[in-house]
Amino acid sequence: MFKLTFLDVETTGLSAERDRICEIAILGFSGDRRLLSRYVRLVRPGGPIPEKVARIHGIAPVLVETAHPFSEIAEEVLEELDGVILGYNVGFDLGFLRSELERCGRQMPDLPVVDVLEMVRTHLPGLRSYRLSAVARRIGLEIRGIHWAEQDVLLTAGVFFWIVNQLLGRDVEDWLEERGLM
Repeated sequence: MFKLTFLDVETTGLSAERDRICEIAILGFSGDRRLLSRYVRLVRPGGPIPEKVARIHGIAPVLVETAHPFSEIAEEVLEELDGVILGYNVGFDLGFLRSELERCGRQMPDLPVVDVLEMVRTHLPGLRSYRLSAVARRIGLEIRGIHWAEQDVLLTAGVFFWIVNQLLGRDVEDWLEERGLM
């Protein structure tokens, strides 16, 4: 059985070189939307979470004080990465994940990647906003707790399945095979 691995990180800023991950969510799904695995962790970033950033994702410094640093969870994270990696603007998440892994002397596995934001831009052109929450609202997904990594992953998965199954009328496995991703 193949695995769709949806990924999202919350960070202390926008630079993968300077800033750090403060939350990670990795959820694995089958092509028929069954949840296969769930990995969600707050991460002690080893530096400050700027107030303006904390206001965006809601992760205050006190929430990560007792969390493990990324170096202590790197092996667990690598074990979760399997199949096809998907995310919303996934290059951002992968950039941070690569940087964190490199700091630990680890490498990102070479797995196929699908950017759900690019799918939305292709299949839903002309939207006023391509923010995840706006797209989710547009297609009728229920939104709770935006900018916590797990909620963002669930919304991203919902958008992906909606595009492939409903908009395109396709089976996920067939769609992946056509693109050489399986």
